[in-house]
Amino acid sequence: MDYEEAKEQIKQDEGLRLSLYKCPANKLTIGYGWNIEDNGIPQEIADSLFEISFQNAKLDAATYVGPMAWSQLSETRRGVIINMSFNLGLNRLRAFRRLRHYLQQGDYDKAANEMINSHWYNQVGERARRLVEQMRNG
Repeated sequence: MDYEEAKEQIKQDEGLRLSLYKCPANKLTIGYGWNIEDNGIPQEIADSLFEISFQNAKLDAATYVGPMAWSQLSETRRGVIINMSFNLGLNRLRAFRRLRHYLQQGDYDKAANEMINSHWYNQVGERARRLVEQMRNG
């Protein structure tokens, strides 16, 4: 058996699971038997997962703000909303209704105030303070 055949056989034996599961040794595992509990993940996998998450957050942020308002935002303010989207996910970001309203109105001071007047602001600490200042200053 060559290496490619061995790889295919191992894949078949291990099976593919795209969610965490406990292997027979009771270890957290993912994929084709990757013991994430003992091994963590390699940097290149973390970077790939980050890139996928970032692209999703970018699309979600634009969806949240709306195309007209999105096109009016500076890159810095877009970055703020992408950061919030990455952190919160689209469903929780949608709860910031007044923030969205003020972004669509171009009132970035009030948008920043809405960020401050949220549970999120207190939960993420320095991140939120930095993002509020970026929203204010563009």
